[in-house]
Amino acid sequence: MKLLSIFILTLLSARGLCAEHTFKPIDSVKSEIFFTDENTHLMEGQDGLKLKKGLNLFLFEDGYFSAGNKFIYYKFKQTLNDDKTSAEIFKAFFKYTFAKFSFEIGKDNVNVGPGENGLLLSKNAPPYPLIKLQTEEYLNFAGKWSFLMVDGWLNEKRDDISNPKIFLFRLTYKPSDFIELGGTRSTMYGGTGRPEYKIWEYPTLLLGKAENITGSKFDNDGFAAFDISVFIPKNKLPAAVKKMKIYYQDAGTDMSAFWQTEDSGYHFPFGFKLQLHAYQTGILMETEKDVFRIEFACANPFFYTHHWYFDEGYTYKGFSLGHPYGRNMQNMFFKHKRQINKTASFEYKLGLLIQPAFNTAEKMKRYYLSFKTNKDYGNILAGTYIRLDKTDNYDSDFSPTQYNIITKNKTFFTIGYSLTYKF
Repeated sequence: MKLLSIFILTLLSARGLCAEHTFKPIDSVKSEIFFTDENTHLMEGQDGLKLKKGLNLFLFEDGYFSAGNKFIYYKFKQTLNDDKTSAEIFKAFFKYTFAKFSFEIGKDNVNVGPGENGLLLSKNAPPYPLIKLQTEEYLNFAGKWSFLMVDGWLNEKRDDISNPKIFLFRLTYKPSDFIELGGTRSTMYGGTGRPEYKIWEYPTLLLGKAENITGSKFDNDGFAAFDISVFIPKNKLPAAVKKMKIYYQDAGTDMSAFWQTEDSGYHFPFGFKLQLHAYQTGILMETEKDVFRIEFACANPFFYTHHWYFDEGYTYKGFSLGHPYGRNMQNMFFKHKRQINKTASFEYKLGLLIQPAFNTAEKMKRYYLSFKTNKDYGNILAGTYIRLDKTDNYDSDFSPTQYNIITKNKTFFTIGYSLTYKF
């Protein structure tokens, strides 16, 4: 580790970095142990964390190097359960900040959109190699603007097209402090045996001009979404409420637009119309010590699937790249986090998942209640986790795009404990 630190310091100083720097080879060490009696249990939105029946042990170690506007971060992960024993570089990236922008390259993931888990990209799947360019501060021009661009490599062997890629662009606009408008476009493209693109072809990829035309070079799995967030003015809120946001997002896995070859036609007012929808809406409220969220989401039966990427669809390593529960679903939850004092907090979540929710008589209704606690003892952070799941019928297929409904009611119990040491 000493040789590694000397190497990094020498390399970066040779490039004329600021003399002020911080290097923590090990910033924290975290251990998590879980027990579940479900064959495979999803910890939604947790960077590809899933549990196998029985005991599951996870270890994480992370560190970073910071020098002026340059930042290097890495995180290691070890997994031990009845299914596998593995060790991996879980996250590792270099980030460079300049003016109001930042550039990142490495292994990471990102959540996009106003909801707890993005419909088009979330932190539900494990980190993957990517390039990311985004604004770190608003750009001011008749309001506040920000953007995000991600190009990622989903390196894995799949049952449809192995090693696909993902491209996403998001633009947000705040004409005032009380409203934010967002537009997002993402595409799963490429992979083994599929076309590659030059950098000047990305605008065509982004616009989807020839998407879904059989034989077209640009026949890819494209998505588009728009969202609106309304921030209630402080003087309209009760005195105890610091912030309140109401949000709505509408996404489609197909669209009709005047610039497209196969679905030409103008649709008022923006010139396009989304098709095969997924929706997400919610309310977020914060007080001095509490955070409340109510959210509802649903997805069309054909969402997250495509004729090129059909078997595994819009996933990475078996996890949905968007909403954790994938396609053909309805999901609603209520979540409350309470900061008891500076060192202790608790959080509970009550939810319902219906899947498949449409076009079938066989449905699973899954009711769940989870409870978390966190307690800070100086350099040590201890946490507990309890979750109860009860189903009417049961989906035995872990995939977010495939189902195997068993007409049998089941109940599952999951419990966990975590310990983190901060150096």
